[in-house]
Amino acid sequence: MLIVRGLLLTVDGFVFVFMPALLFPLLLRRQPGVKGSFVWWGAGAFLVALLPTFFLSSLARQILQPDDHLAARALLVLIGALIGGVLVVGAQYLLLRWRKPPLAMLPVAGMLVGLGVGIVTQIFTGFAHIGAGFRLLFGDTSMPELAALAAVPIGLFSLKLLAELVSRAALFVVNGGLGYLVGRSLAGQRGLLPLAMLLYAAFALILPFIQMGLAEQEVLINGIAILVEGAIGGLVLCWLLRIPTVESKAPEKRTDKAKKKRR
Repeated sequence: MLIVRGLLLTVDGFVFVFMPALLFPLLLRRQPGVKGSFVWWGAGAFLVALLPTFFLSSLARQILQPDDHLAARALLVLIGALIGGVLVVGAQYLLLRWRKPPLAMLPVAGMLVGLGVGIVTQIFTGFAHIGAGFRLLFGDTSMPELAALAAVPIGLFSLKLLAELVSRAALFVVNGGLGYLVGRSLAGQRGLLPLAMLLYAAFALILPFIQMGLAEQEVLINGIAILVEGAIGGLVLCWLLRIPTVESKAPEKRTDKAKKKRR
């Protein structure tokens, strides 16, 4: 069974890493007027925001020194989610202000920045799965983490992998939606920026709160996570697909020049 587990984990890792590539063409094809480079700027902004997010979350843990009580752990998770919302969404806002896309393209440029954040978020989990999967394929259970994976019932093992894939897809599209809100906030709807920060924190809290509320009920935890995150991700994806297409103005300029030459 180790071979089966290793194969499942390896395949899951590759799908986890490259899943955004399946959704990219669908979303980017409808927005030909916006530069795809905003995606990579978004990924960079997330990596820049990651260090202070970890630092402040760790500082909050040291100050609060939470015990094993549910309320203390929930408070720490809430603080960490709020810190992440302010810093990650704030980094996207500053990036868009710096890059200054045209006003009409701001919301969609923000969406691409958010998709870049979604690409990088938890991507190292996929690489870790690939490495652990190859080790299980060769029967290596020398590390405690590998031994724990080998001991999980195969049904629960598969359910956990499915839940992680659904969470990865939902993270990608939800960050795209939040980036769209950030772009609209720069276009004039300023109240959408704090809303995007709060929604980022709220989505980050879903899985930890489910895990704390259903302690050690792994099947139920993963089943609910699949349903909740899958529903949220599906709704946000449908919304993003209905966003109006932003046309590039470059062809219009060329047409005007051609008309002048003809005259």
